[in-house]
Amino acid sequence: MIARLRLWSGVLLFVYVTLHLLNHAAGLVSVGAMAALLEWSTLIWRSWPGTVALAAAFAVHVVLVLWSIFRRRRLRLSAWEWCQVALGVAIVPLGAMHVVATRVAHELYAVEAGYP
Repeated sequence: MIARLRLWSGVLLFVYVTLHLLNHAAGLVSVGAMAALLEWSTLIWRSWPGTVALAAAFAVHVVLVLWSIFRRRRLRLSAWEWCQVALGVAIVPLGAMHVVATRVAHELYAVEAGYP
């Protein structure tokens, strides 16, 4: 059950990040394509269900990852597991800065993020 929660929360986060990066990649086509994709993406992720799903997936994923490390008897991890932990920890401050610059600015100051 816990493994499935961690998997599905990770899948939802992966889908979000993939759509986000595809939005940026649309800039190779045109700024108009980026703006159109941003509009569609905003409808999904800035809606209440999208926001709740994304925040819940993030919280569940972080808590379950920390729990999986906490319940070990030893912190003897393979090199791959240490890389996963290091990259996961690095994502938090980088993602937080990005969220504050976009979503928090939108909610508090009505800043509209746009590419043009």
